[in-house]
Amino acid sequence: MDATNLQMTTNKKILYPELSFSIVGACFDVHNELGRFAREKQYADLLEEKIGDRGLKYEREFRLGDSGNIVDFLVEEKILLELKTARLLTRDYYRQIQNYLQQSRIDLGLLINFSDTILRPRRILRISPNKIQGPHQRISTNGDSNSQSFANSDNSQIRKSHE
Repeated sequence: MDATNLQMTTNKKILYPELSFSIVGACFDVHNELGRFAREKQYADLLEEKIGDRGLKYEREFRLGDSGNIVDFLVEEKILLELKTARLLTRDYYRQIQNYLQQSRIDLGLLINFSDTILRPRRILRISPNKIQGPHQRISTNGDSNSQSFANSDNSQIRKSHE
């Protein structure tokens, strides 16, 4: 089999690949310069410079309407960028950025934890409103009753549901 036959086909589309590549590259540059022990504001200040050097249009500390929520960066009006300096990323951080995506109706967010030894940017996609369920409700995937996940539940609730 030759290499042309090995091409993978998929129905999934990566959102804004060039833009997210550029943003992630800027994040790696910042992480390489400051290491993993700086403060979030120091990372944001340097990242603002790096994003500007790439010629990207951005808003820093972007307010989401009158909700009081503030996103670290909105880049090219397409990608929300949320910066963290945490020992580990908890569900709360993922919920926070999902909330920001829902409020702004932006489809893609990048969650960056600069405290990671090796930077691992997380791509977060906005969940469509008809997929969001309340606590303890199951979301079926692919119509298969054997492959279900819980929305907005913590580990104790998941454990109870499997007993």
